[in-house]
Amino acid sequence: MRKTRTISIAALLAIVILSLFSFVACVDDVKELKVSSESGTVKAGQTVTVTATLDGASSFDWSSDKTDIATVDGGVITGVSRGKCNVTVKAAVDGQTYEKTIPVTVEA
Repeated sequence: MRKTRTISIAALLAIVILSLFSFVACVDDVKELKVSSESGTVKAGQTVTVTATLDGASSFDWSSDKTDIATVDGGVITGVSRGKCNVTVKAAVDGQTYEKTIPVTVEA
């Protein structure tokens, strides 16, 4: 009886340890799209540049949800007219798409 209990405890510990290693391996693989600024303010007619980084990404797609307020080209945000909009950057790595939205305020 004592020998069976010892073997069962050892097996349970082995399962717990293997599960922890699997969890840690998954956590290490988490990627994050990072931007140089979480929000931005720009005057109409002027520009501000935001950079994006993501391990393994070779290109980034930038867009503005209100091009009458601000446009974006390669991370260079140009103020068009007074208002607020969102600039979004997307990138794909290994079939997974990553996205970050930056609120932008354009002042007159």
